[in-house]
Amino acid sequence: IHLDLPMRRAPAPGVVIERGSPRQLSEIVAFLNRCQREKQFSPCYREEDFGGGRFAGLGAEDFFLAVRRGRIVGAVAATIWMRARQPS
Repeated sequence: IHLDLPMRRAPAPGVVIERGSPRQLSEIVAFLNRCQREKQFSPCYREEDFGGGRFAGLGAEDFFLAVRRGRIVGAVAATIWMRARQPS
């Protein structure tokens, strides 16, 4: 099935898309927590969760960030990430 459909670019003046970096991890975590704050029962993320914690294999460099005036305004993680099965 062909899913590569043409799309119009959404206007987002002043927004730049960039790849995340380890030096931005604290900003990424703060952004994710800010977005989740209003949702009931949503998790609170910590820097230790990424890379080797509960999200082992998912690091700052796996994120694409929408940045406006030096502030993260959007984020998406792009990686193949699978949690190893724990023996029952």
